[in-house]
Amino acid sequence: MTEENSPIPSAGEVIGPDFIAIGPPRTGTSWLFQVLNSQPSCMFFPVKEINYFCIHIEKTKSRLAERLLLLDARNSEHNYHKSIYEKILRSNGSIADYMQIFRRPKGKIVGDISPYYFDAVSKKDMEKIRFIINDKNIPIIITLRDPVMHAMSWLKHLNKMRVIPVEEFSKDWSDIIWDEFLAWSARMTYAHHFKRWKEAAGNNLRVFHFEEILQAPAGYLKSIGKEIGIDITLSDADISNLSIKVNGSPELALRPRLVSAIAAALTPEINAFARMVPAEITEKWYETARLAQATPEALIE
Repeated sequence: MTEENSPIPSAGEVIGPDFIAIGPPRTGTSWLFQVLNSQPSCMFFPVKEINYFCIHIEKTKSRLAERLLLLDARNSEHNYHKSIYEKILRSNGSIADYMQIFRRPKGKIVGDISPYYFDAVSKKDMEKIRFIINDKNIPIIITLRDPVMHAMSWLKHLNKMRVIPVEEFSKDWSDIIWDEFLAWSARMTYAHHFKRWKEAAGNNLRVFHFEEILQAPAGYLKSIGKEIGIDITLSDADISNLSIKVNGSPELALRPRLVSAIAAALTPEINAFARMVPAEITEKWYETARLAQATPEALIE
C-alpha cells in the first residue's frame, strides 16, 4: 500500500472535513463554494456536492464516473481530481472512507458543501454524521431562507431543470403540477429537518440567513470564515463580484394566483418553525406570506 493510499495520514496531512454545509438547496451554497474556493487557505474539490451521506449518492457517483472519462492523466490538476473522484466512487458508505476523501496537507481548510443533506439523509447516515461532528468538533452550517421566496426560487429552478416544463407556466396552474411541486418542496419543511439537525449537531449547529448574502455578502463571508477557522481576505474586485449570482434562478414571471397559493401552503410550516426559534427569525417570513396573499404582484420579479 502506497503512502497516498494508506488510511493513516502522514505527519504533514490531515483527514476529514473542517465543516459541513447542509443547505438546503437554493440558499447560496454554490455561491459560497465558489467564493471559498478562491481563498488561498481553502482546498476544495472540482465538484461541490459529493452527497456522501445522501440518498442521492448514486446519482453523484454516476456524474463523477462520466467526468472521470474526460480527465487527462498528463495534467497534474486532472490527476488530483481523478484521485478524489476515485475515492468517492470506491467508497462503501463508511465513516473511514468519508474521512479519506478530505485528505490534504495540514493548514488547508476543506469542507463538505452538500445542500441535499438538509432533507435527504437517512437515520443511519445521520448517526454517522453525528459521530463525525463529535469526533472532530466541526460546525454544521445551515442557511435559512424566507420560505415563500425560497419556494418561488425552487419553482424557477425546477423549470430550468425541466422537472416542471416551461409550457406549464403558460397554462392555468393544475392540481397535478401543484402536487408535483409540493413533493419537491418537502425540503422546505424547516421545522422537521431543522429539528433533526439540531438534535444531531447540538451546539455545533450554526445558523445563517440567505438574506444576509443579499444585503451584506462580505459580512456574511467574514462570519462564515470565523466559524470554519479562516480569515476571509477580499480585494476590492472580490467585493464587487460578490453580488454576481451563481447558479441563480432564471427570469420567469409566476402567476399571482400561484404565489398566493404558495404563501397559504407554507404559512402552517412557518407557524411550526416559529415555535422552535427566536421570533425575529420568522417575523419577516410572516410579512412576506401576508404580502403574497394580499398583493402577490409585489413579489413577482
